[in-house]
Amino acid sequence: MADINFNVIEQTAILHIKQAFTKEECADVCKAVIEYKDRSPSFDPNANLGCWRGWPHVKGGFTEDMNNMIIDRCSESINEYIKRLERPINTFGESTEYMDKSRYVFDAWFNVNRKGAENREHSHSGFLASGVAYFQADDTGPIEFLPMNTLYKMTSPAWPYHGMANYNPSDGDILIFPSYLLHKVHPNPNEKPRINMAFNVNYQRKEAL
Repeated sequence: MADINFNVIEQTAILHIKQAFTKEECADVCKAVIEYKDRSPSFDPNANLGCWRGWPHVKGGFTEDMNNMIIDRCSESINEYIKRLERPINTFGESTEYMDKSRYVFDAWFNVNRKGAENREHSHSGFLASGVAYFQADDTGPIEFLPMNTLYKMTSPAWPYHGMANYNPSDGDILIFPSYLLHKVHPNPNEKPRINMAFNVNYQRKEAL
């Protein structure tokens, strides 16, 4: 057989970590989020209808231990995601020399979606990766990922990477995915609110250290 080289220069990888947080940790975070929401005078006008969006982790809603626990667990998940990605060869692009690839910068916010609330199609382009940490998610509706090659019929239905993906997350789960990947959250059919933390992550800039 002739010498064969195989390269992957494009893929859409989603990492699903089950029970990244314990039930007790989820209950503690949910309690803190709801307490912060009930006393918070602010309202984010960019939130979707039926969705409260806030920042208890940076505005005094959490203890330092709770903040560190969430950051550590999400950092571990990002590490696992980056480690599992296939590395392309014979490619070139922009320099990443200015990045400290041992440290992350998170942009995160909490969502409380009551019954009927949904998040329409959107992406978080420009980041290293994005994710969602679920603290109250059982039976509150799926998240759906919609690759552009499928939406715009750019690939054959027989292409292995043609299609959409649905996840019905459970309490404690974390999902990590490429920031450019279009996604939406279906309406919450449950009286129980869906409580999660969405986040984007980049590497720290070396000059910012």
